[in-house]
Amino acid sequence: MAADGFDPGRRKAIRTVVGAAASVAAAGFVLQPTSFFFHTKRRKVRFWHELGGIWMEPMMATLEAFNRSQDTYEMEPLLMSDTEADSKLMLSTVGGDPPDVVLVWSQITSVWAQSGLIQPLDPFMSTDEMRRLKETAYPVIRKSGWYNGHLYGIVEGFDLWVCYYRPDHFREAGLNPDHFPETLEDLLDVAEKLHKVEKGGDISRLGFLPKDFQTVAPLFGGGFFDEKTGKLTLNTPENLKALHFLADTRKRFGFDKVVKFESGLASDDGASWSFMHDKYSIIADGEWRVEQLHRYAPQIEYRTATVPPPRGGKPKASFSMTNFLVMPKGAREPKGGWEFIRFWSGIHDPIRAAEFYPIFGWMPLSPLTAEAPVYQKWLKEVPQYRTFLDVAASDNICITPPVPYQTYLMDQVQKTNDYVTRGTKTPEDAIVWLETEVAHELKRRKDLGYVD
Repeated sequence: MAADGFDPGRRKAIRTVVGAAASVAAAGFVLQPTSFFFHTKRRKVRFWHELGGIWMEPMMATLEAFNRSQDTYEMEPLLMSDTEADSKLMLSTVGGDPPDVVLVWSQITSVWAQSGLIQPLDPFMSTDEMRRLKETAYPVIRKSGWYNGHLYGIVEGFDLWVCYYRPDHFREAGLNPDHFPETLEDLLDVAEKLHKVEKGGDISRLGFLPKDFQTVAPLFGGGFFDEKTGKLTLNTPENLKALHFLADTRKRFGFDKVVKFESGLASDDGASWSFMHDKYSIIADGEWRVEQLHRYAPQIEYRTATVPPPRGGKPKASFSMTNFLVMPKGAREPKGGWEFIRFWSGIHDPIRAAEFYPIFGWMPLSPLTAEAPVYQKWLKEVPQYRTFLDVAASDNICITPPVPYQTYLMDQVQKTNDYVTRGTKTPEDAIVWLETEVAHELKRRKDLGYVD
């Protein structure tokens, strides 16, 4: 969605190019849309989403599965473009005619919660559902969607980052692809043997290059929010180390040459992802790439591995961007909306929900879902996905801070990243700039009477 200012460009690929899961699962799953909108006497539950194109078939199959599961409600979906979704939701809610459920891609639920645009979901949950969420869901799921003591969003798919690597490049360089580096320092040593640089100094292939401040910081024990104190953690030694790491890996070639290399890459959409075209030997990226590779480059041999921590850092650390099912304030059918949320997400029945996640190629909320036979069957088709499930079980996953200015905050984090990776600010200057800018914004909000 457009409001997600810190989107590094990757999540757009989720919406536009990845859909092999639907084709992989088609022969083995019964989720096929058949008779939609024939139950005219049922109560309509309006559902807004952005899953068009190749996503339409699995989305409609899921909606029809819900319709078949009970005889009270009928889902009424509306497909929106990412450019209109946020504004349309706000206008409909202010106008008193919101949908009942919305699938949100933006990292903005705390902002909407504070503004009263969406309503808490915990009042709809049974004691058993809340227990299951807090005790059996992956750690990142347990802490996502909360604001000011209430749960405003149920996760429906979430992103993590692991390393994709090319065994053929390893063999070409005389390296053993069966032994992936165990520390970030060792990874850089391996990358040195995988880089390819032309006679003029231009880069033709990078062995490895870290991408973003938010995805690197957790490896060093950093992040942007302390869950225990509820305070921001911006200018910290751990975050500064992460920024130095980003800068140092680029200094080896020169900032200008790295920028030139990256600007010359094709769009990451579809079959044009640079990893498929020998531009990277190792790259840290999200889970949707598994299906992208399956769909567009099945001939490429590749493997996945957790991003190794630096010495003294945190293992299986990552940053997670999450998709939420939310309920706007003033929804006409809140009970029907909750019935759909608990059905699709697996909050109510994690085993039943295992039928849905493979057709989307998404991460489930719980190991109970991942261990279900139907999900395990899918994993045999895409075994590289298991690395993401391994990381999902880690406690070292950072999320977008649940503060009511999270869009602004993560915009500034992204700008900090850009300053450092382009060489326009030193890591020290950049992190002070980040802390100062956010402090100014918080003062402005306080002067305007906002409660943060």
